[in-house]
Amino acid sequence: MAALVDAEIESGVVTGVVDVSDRATRLLGVVYGSQGVQLQQDVSKYLINIDIVHSKIHQGVGFSTGDLTASVDIALPKKYLIITPNTSARAHIVFTVETNPGAKFQLFEDTTVTANGTALSLINYKRDSATAPVLSIFKDPTVTADGTQILLWQSGTTTAAGRVGGNIMHGDEFILKQNALYEVKITPLSNSTTVFIHFDWYEIII
Repeated sequence: MAALVDAEIESGVVTGVVDVSDRATRLLGVVYGSQGVQLQQDVSKYLINIDIVHSKIHQGVGFSTGDLTASVDIALPKKYLIITPNTSARAHIVFTVETNPGAKFQLFEDTTVTANGTALSLINYKRDSATAPVLSIFKDPTVTADGTQILLWQSGTTTAAGRVGGNIMHGDEFILKQNALYEVKITPLSNSTTVFIHFDWYEIII
């Protein structure tokens, strides 16, 4: 029978193995490399790479929501409001925005509103989990002051579709601060633009 092994990790790279054949055949270990990749191993079977985001979904703290608007004009940008709680929970979030034709995407921090708008339904990726997100997201808030712009992106043209988005593991993630309001503003480059947005995040207690 092949020997059972434990992985040795250095700077996020598997550098060697250690024979653990004399341990229980159902040994389960979890180790983390410096690059944020989680290596999960059942040494009686196989070695599996699981990234951090995937692991959060398995833990029941990964969430999403989305919204589609068929026609948005330049004079009336599409707006969304994100509210973070006054707790130790932190949301690690990325956005995917697709428009047809193109649009400008902005994210503002410390926004001021007089009305939150309509709450979006938030989904836990782990469907049998009872855990609810601490984050709240609304569409069409009444904004009186945008706040501080922390992200600006433009994609597409007045005639060509655009896309803004990213992969969490590639550094496009924002960790939203405690007890704050954020505005997402999508301003089309031409009238009657179709706008789709997807919010994807996980939550961690610090």
